[in-house]
Amino acid sequence: MEPEFTAADLRRAFAPEPGVDAMVLPDATVIGSTGADVDRLRAALARSPWHVLDAGPEDELGPTRVRPAPGVLVNFSLGLGAPITFDFDLREIIDDASLTALLDLLRFVASSTGKDVSMHAEGDSAGSAVLEVGAIDGSVMLRPLH
Repeated sequence: MEPEFTAADLRRAFAPEPGVDAMVLPDATVIGSTGADVDRLRAALARSPWHVLDAGPEDELGPTRVRPAPGVLVNFSLGLGAPITFDFDLREIIDDASLTALLDLLRFVASSTGKDVSMHAEGDSAGSAVLEVGAIDGSVMLRPLH
């Protein structure tokens, strides 16, 4: 499913105002996720087509990192339990191929947990979501900060 916006649109959506660089590490959350969702997502990622770098049992609080496309790294904090949180670097979303790969991963997370994914500007998890991915239909809503 191709996005209705570009990688540049995504980066601009996270900018606090026009002409200002975007926040680089948006905060993402699987809304209402529980410990069971953490286990479900960890198992789903282990079976996924992506390169998954897990911290492993010796460092269970370490991040689970997923590479949905070359040059794009998504860092999940699964070792911290619920809610499921993660981030990525907006500067890595350089073209529509990297955007599509990121959105495919976000849809995978939403469908694996059965819960929507919400993304906010870095440090503003109480504010309005800039990007939302629906668990039921994989719909993506982009709502720029400005």
